[in-house]
Amino acid sequence: MNNIGFLEAVWGDTLYALRLIRRSPGPAAVAVLTIALAIGVTTAIFSIVNAILLQPPPYKDPDRLVMLWNLNEGQGYTYADVTSRRGESMSPAEFLDWKHDSDIFSGVAAFNTVVSLITDTDQPQLLKGYALVEGSFQVLGIQPMLGRLPSAEEERNGSARVILLRHDFWRSRFQADPGVIGRTIRLYGAENRIIGVLPPGFIFFNREFEYLTTLPFDARTARVRSNRGLRVMARLKQGTTVQEAQARAEQFSRVLAGKYPETNADWHVRVVTVRDDTAGNLLSTPDVRQTPAVTAPDGGATTTELKAWFGWKTDSEAERYREAIR
Repeated sequence: MNNIGFLEAVWGDTLYALRLIRRSPGPAAVAVLTIALAIGVTTAIFSIVNAILLQPPPYKDPDRLVMLWNLNEGQGYTYADVTSRRGESMSPAEFLDWKHDSDIFSGVAAFNTVVSLITDTDQPQLLKGYALVEGSFQVLGIQPMLGRLPSAEEERNGSARVILLRHDFWRSRFQADPGVIGRTIRLYGAENRIIGVLPPGFIFFNREFEYLTTLPFDARTARVRSNRGLRVMARLKQGTTVQEAQARAEQFSRVLAGKYPETNADWHVRVVTVRDDTAGNLLSTPDVRQTPAVTAPDGGATTTELKAWFGWKTDSEAERYREAIR
């Protein structure tokens, strides 16, 4: 068939399809919507797979980055395979032990999930973010597209609240305005200064988020050993393999168990490359890492903020919550 004949055939088929649609618009609409939905879902899945599995993790020297998961098989915290896993996080004191005393890694980073409410508009918006402990930005090698990273002082004491925006959020809320650097937004009524914008496609810990911020430790927090809420990454020393790091991690876990038997007996750490951990996260069923605990509003949140967060209808519910956490 020549080109003209092919085009005539396509045109004839198109006219025939249009006549069928006009005769039976309902089924045709359902078919079109189903195809559109399938294309949308397929595109979304490919975007996730491409960002998480096909592209290298968005960190400096990603092959040397590992996750550290606390395991205690007797309590059900295991890491058996990609479909059956439930690694636990670390407490602040445990994280500092691994950071300062293990001598296994060139650097150790920690972070947790935070949820905030923008309160500087008539329509409050919930934002998900990650708060990083001092030094974590440098360990991971995160570099903003615009602006800068938090200073050591901002990381250490949190006297100045600073945030870095995810690229997509910067485009949707601030219309990709480069002049956003230095502005402030109110999260739970507190001013947060925007100091940077992250590169396009940057995904932190394989999840959706709108911003990164700092997580300062005070002396009291640094002593907490039983409340395990920090996700921990580490960077292998040059020339150290995952297997070597794992062997030394088992030894250091035994040291901590002997030193702090009440909180660390029977606990040990599994070392997993970020790439392998990411692939397992995508393939596994929901677990504590796929549904991480979020930080609920504290007692300083206003009644309006509490109602927006929890979906409450009356002020009395917000007042009961505030009274309960005092």
